[in-house]
Amino acid sequence: MSAKTTVAILYTPSELTPWKENINQETIDCLSNNLPDWVQSNSISFQGFSHSSALLLKQYDLVLNVCYGYYEADQVDITKWLSEHSIHHTGSDPETMLIAQDKSLLPDICSHLDLNTPSLITELSMINEHTQYIYKPRFGSCHRNISILSAADAKTKIENPESEMLLQPYILGREFSLAIIPSENIKDYIALKPVEILPKESNDFFIAGNSIVLTTKNFSPDITVYEEKKLMESALNIHNYLGLSCMSRIDIRMNDKGDIFVLDINTLPNLDPDHSLLPKICIHQGINYNTLLDRVIKMALKLKSKEV
Repeated sequence: MSAKTTVAILYTPSELTPWKENINQETIDCLSNNLPDWVQSNSISFQGFSHSSALLLKQYDLVLNVCYGYYEADQVDITKWLSEHSIHHTGSDPETMLIAQDKSLLPDICSHLDLNTPSLITELSMINEHTQYIYKPRFGSCHRNISILSAADAKTKIENPESEMLLQPYILGREFSLAIIPSENIKDYIALKPVEILPKESNDFFIAGNSIVLTTKNFSPDITVYEEKKLMESALNIHNYLGLSCMSRIDIRMNDKGDIFVLDINTLPNLDPDHSLLPKICIHQGINYNTLLDRVIKMALKLKSKEV
């Protein structure tokens, strides 16, 4: 019998991550219990950027990376450290992750793919009195530390700019999130059907995951076949253009004209099956949790073999 592939499930408990992500012992146990039977795994709590930690992880064939930070360090810092120590992991190249995380670069990225994204407002003359605006961090997850502003408040932000904050017009429309995962044969990637993010009560202005307006999810949204295909192609094109690895989740707005606006690129989606969107999308579309993990690990091993 051939030796099993050894996998380290690398994690940081939620309370030690910058954004208190959904990672606890229950999450790790669920990951461990649903790994394919050809894998032998150990769960390892990240203990810092030490030589001993690197030596420990290098003993494994692969690191299943669900480490979303460590105190002030974020997920890109963790991924960069893994890559610098030649530790093979389920995640994209850290430089690619950083590009995807930087929302000021989205206009240029989208322009290469004939896609839209909210424009960057940098001058008073760009502000329309009849438009609402979004004020959000340049880096980080799209729904944190965001505010919806009137034109008057937007002008104040332009006159008194804050470092690493972006001002953009609010895009009225429907919001969708799309999961990108490896195909069944692990040859490439596929986009799964979109899930729609909806405000629980009627509201023109909302932000997914933000306390401004509570939202819910519709895993079978009422959209045309054409709209569904357009959303899926847009998300997959973003993933492939950036060269993301193993999986990603793309958030998109679609206005009443059918125009698509890319909002956010999540390069390391959380894998908690009960609280995280990507596993829920997979399960709803007939891809069980075990199959998702099997595909992610196989794709990471395939990418590793190309590096050798």
